Amino acid sequence: MKRQRFVTHPTWFDPELYLAVYDDVRKAGVDPWSRYLAYGYEEGRKPSGASDDFEFDGLRTAVNLPGDFVEFGVNYGMLASGGMLDLDWNARNKSFFLFDSFGGMNPAHLLADQELTRANRDALSSGRYVSDEMEVRANFAEFRNVKFSPDLSPTHWTS
Repeated sequence: MKRQRFVTHPTWFDPELYLAVYDDVRKAGVDPWSRYLAYGYEEGRKPSGASDDFEFDGLRTAVNLPGDFVEFGVNYGMLASGGMLDLDWNARNKSFFLFDSFGGMNPAHLLADQELTRANRDALSSGRYVSDEMEVRANFAEFRNVKFSPDLSPTHWTS
């Protein structure tokens, strides 16, 4: 694939990220810096990955790439579901695969680390970690193409 040449721009502007985030600019085939100066600033578009809502920046970028989403360790899924709302997930033709044991960290992985073992036990007993799969499913109920697995290595799914 031929690398696109960009007009000289300041270091705080990320042209490749801008094209990944703003599909309309990429499809138009115009220089992202020139487009940002002409329209993007007044439209409130982000010039780089640095922003106050950095939690969603990765999702906003990745949504324009081919493929689906995978998340391990969902917990309640508030960050993921918030990002899905932000992106109007149901209008997208992608799947969101959520993998979680719904039982905290695997105790076999914690035996050598007493501090992690205690933190895991405390998170489960205090309710900071959601162990009820149905509660997590309810959080994602409004979204299409969401697939759950309580198995962190699901060999039963095929591509």
